[in-house]
Amino acid sequence: MSGNEMVTLATYTYEKAIILKNILEREGIKVAVDDVSRQQPLISSGVRLCVSEKDLPHALQIVDSVTLLSDVKKDNRRGSIVLVPVDFSEYSSKACEVGFHYAHENGLSVVVLNSYIGHSYSGSLPIDEKSSNLLDRFRNKGERAREQMLAFKRKIEDSIATGVLPGVPFECEVIEGIPETAILEYAKNTEPALIVMGTRGKHKKEQDLIGSVTAEVLDSVKYPMFVIPEGIALTDTGKMKSIIFYCNLEQQDLLSLDVFMHHFDAKGTKISLVHVNSKRERFVRERMNAMYEYCARQYPDSEFKCKIFDEDSFLGDFEDFLKENVIEVVVIPNKKRNIFTRLFNPSIAHRILFHTDIPMLVVPIK
Repeated sequence: MSGNEMVTLATYTYEKAIILKNILEREGIKVAVDDVSRQQPLISSGVRLCVSEKDLPHALQIVDSVTLLSDVKKDNRRGSIVLVPVDFSEYSSKACEVGFHYAHENGLSVVVLNSYIGHSYSGSLPIDEKSSNLLDRFRNKGERAREQMLAFKRKIEDSIATGVLPGVPFECEVIEGIPETAILEYAKNTEPALIVMGTRGKHKKEQDLIGSVTAEVLDSVKYPMFVIPEGIALTDTGKMKSIIFYCNLEQQDLLSLDVFMHHFDAKGTKISLVHVNSKRERFVRERMNAMYEYCARQYPDSEFKCKIFDEDSFLGDFEDFLKENVIEVVVIPNKKRNIFTRLFNPSIAHRILFHTDIPMLVVPIK
């Protein structure tokens, strides 16, 4: 099957289909319109948009961006920064290394962000002697955070001066707020090209299973996010040679993979397409084979292979696979999940985050 074969992009109402057809054609993408009701009269009265298979990732990206258009006032840094939230720990320093190198490779600037819980979040406390002392501690937190950020900034400047970090424009900000909420709100306003966050090593993560800031951000983030454990040697994302791409076996996988391939210089990379097979799924191998064939045609400069894990033995088998194939990064097209789903059926991203020592790149599905 050639890359020029027409495939279905999506089905829309007639009015929306014509609008999107015009937008796509202005971008040089050939579009065919098919009346669904002619072939499936009992199912839909919509219109199917079809594009060439080779144009599918680009078309998905355009449609996705069109649906996100809004009247929100734009920050003039939108899309041009790497956001590195820090808590001044050693794994914050590791996140800075990765963030600065990525910014240098892609002509971006860096924002180093810290948030603290101040007295604004203590309004519901009863007024008594104990709470008065607590309020004093809250007030001091802001001053302490700014002092720590100043010291952290000097450390970054020293690292740039000695060549440890590349010399890219950067700024440091301290804001008041619950960390995960503050990070997500800042990301919403600036639309970073990448968020980089550090985590503890595997032997310490068990302490963080509940309330991990990185995990909370991961669940709701709408921008690519790189999670790097402390003690990991990887610094330059442009030198990744062996990665895992987790497949949900849905069309949006193609968009997430295309974002990764074009933003992380994946030419020549060995890519293992993996999926965890649950007992409820059907036609998993057939769908995985279709994904493999598509990737092999679309990205001939990379080497692909497939692996399907059984849900019951996933974590152990996955760790063995990481070692055997010298995997450097796991890429996940993450879905937003509600809190009940997260508590009772942890996502693949959570399981990898808490139980392995492997860098993870999360490419959200909007």
